[in-house]
Amino acid sequence: MATSSSTTAGSATRARSTRSCSTWIVRGRGVPAGVRVKTPVSLVDVAPTLIAAVGGAPPPGVDGLDLAPLWRSTPGVGDERYARRMLFAEASHNIVVADQVRAVRRGRYKLVYDPITDEVQLFDLETDPRELHDVSDRHPEVVAQLLEALHAKIGATRTGPHVELDAEETERLRALGYL
Repeated sequence: MATSSSTTAGSATRARSTRSCSTWIVRGRGVPAGVRVKTPVSLVDVAPTLIAAVGGAPPPGVDGLDLAPLWRSTPGVGDERYARRMLFAEASHNIVVADQVRAVRRGRYKLVYDPITDEVQLFDLETDPRELHDVSDRHPEVVAQLLEALHAKIGATRTGPHVELDAEETERLRALGYL
């Protein structure tokens, strides 16, 4: 596992590619106007939230949580199960090289792992929300915990089989706009 205390342009790009800055606007019966939830959430929360909104229960084994309790509580105060859970992400940059970058976030920390280079970066999102400064050397215990969770969740080596493309196949993909 390689770590670095400075962020290079390539690794900064990889870290940003796993950054999620989504805004959800929810309106409806039981949803108070003007509430802003600061607790990190994920797209996996959409289905459980919508299912609960129509009175159902998510099927067993579905990732994600119903977010309604967050907007019903005091702003800025989140249930501990939301605040302490781990959120996972992956990003693939192209189809020629298997370069799927993976990330896990828990609380204030986000770990970004590149399985090709074995590079690990840790960001403190409270002090560095733009993910510019790797703090992995200052928090090795956090790195170990998040990396273990990441490997357990999505696997350290889960990539598709490597496929060599010949010149004709590469040109066909380029003509279709894939490369």
